[in-house]
Amino acid sequence: MPRSSVRLLVTTADQLASSLGNFVLVFSLARAATPEQFGTYALGVAVLNLALALSRSVVATPFTIDSSTDDTSVSVARSSWLALAVGTLLAIGAAPFVVAAAVRDPALAWVLLVWALALPLLTLQDFLRYVAVARGRPGAALVADGTWTLVVLVLFGYQVLAASPAPAWVCALVWAAGLVVATLVLVGAGLAERPRGAGAWAWLVGDRRHAQLAGDAALAGGGPIVVLSLVTLLVGADAVAALRGASTVFGPLNTLMAASILALVPEVRRRRDAGGERLLVGVTAVLCTVAAGFGLVMALLVSDDLGAALLGATWPLTDRVLLATTVEYVGIALMTAGVVWCRAKNRVDVALRFQVAQWVGLLAAVAVAGLAVGTARGVAVGLAVVGLATGAACLLRARRLPYS
Repeated sequence: MPRSSVRLLVTTADQLASSLGNFVLVFSLARAATPEQFGTYALGVAVLNLALALSRSVVATPFTIDSSTDDTSVSVARSSWLALAVGTLLAIGAAPFVVAAAVRDPALAWVLLVWALALPLLTLQDFLRYVAVARGRPGAALVADGTWTLVVLVLFGYQVLAASPAPAWVCALVWAAGLVVATLVLVGAGLAERPRGAGAWAWLVGDRRHAQLAGDAALAGGGPIVVLSLVTLLVGADAVAALRGASTVFGPLNTLMAASILALVPEVRRRRDAGGERLLVGVTAVLCTVAAGFGLVMALLVSDDLGAALLGATWPLTDRVLLATTVEYVGIALMTAGVVWCRAKNRVDVALRFQVAQWVGLLAAVAVAGLAVGTARGVAVGLAVVGLATGAACLLRARRLPYS
């Protein structure tokens, strides 16, 4: 098997392991929460995803693109400092929300506090995964993320089998412990350098990609927070639980989407020919097929008992929106392929424009469906229509772009 194919397979397996841990954490929280509480925790998880999106876009993506060329020197020390800075700033920004939660619900405050304190380490660990992939060592990332996921899977097994599930703050602590172990594995593999901030600011302001990618990340990470907040305002917390439950069910698909961006950008950029195009088109077809098939199975064949085992009392709400979410994820697969192609061609500005259009459309769909229909299913249908249209448009535009 060609070395590039091995790298793709191992990188995909690593992303599967990484994302599996994230959505298993959500399953574990669902076992310990009412639908209303689950909706609140979902917003907290969305903040973690925002941190990852910002770190990946501002730090990891330029590192990956530049590392695929032979004439570019890339500093792990500087990028590590930036990753820690992103996580620290977000942790400081989250502090008022932790304080507000302490007044309303101490149990919720403990969960948010653990996540806030973990943010700098989370962004650093995620960047080191990208270092492993860029340097042709995805196996090290797989070992780190596999260990972390194993810790969270043990937690989920306890949540399912125990007579009384562990409270949410325990789930958060176990997840954070797994994060520490995963980071130590990557450091032990020799992928880390002592963080150094010298030259970081000049590098940030001197490369236009950082501002474009920061906008991309703000949309990808902050968009769900805004959408879920609007759904809460117009439809209610139960609708947030239904939509968040559906995105959790589609966690394996989110894993494949993230894996395609992580693995395909350097591979397509290295090839810059028809081979890269065939690779991307093939992966896109697989993602769309898997999204459609997986969604139909979950919506039509999964029993209520199994659904309740995954999402507890939230499952009946989620079950009503799964068909619409299936269509939405086909659109997400198309958008993902378009973003990969734009980044491989070093045209992150084009990807940003399409993401802006997508999120404007999603917010409009939520507003129209929320006011006109007022149900989670109506909102899900609106999201599906917009997601499919913008995803197809982005992929078609990216295909016509030249490499730069």
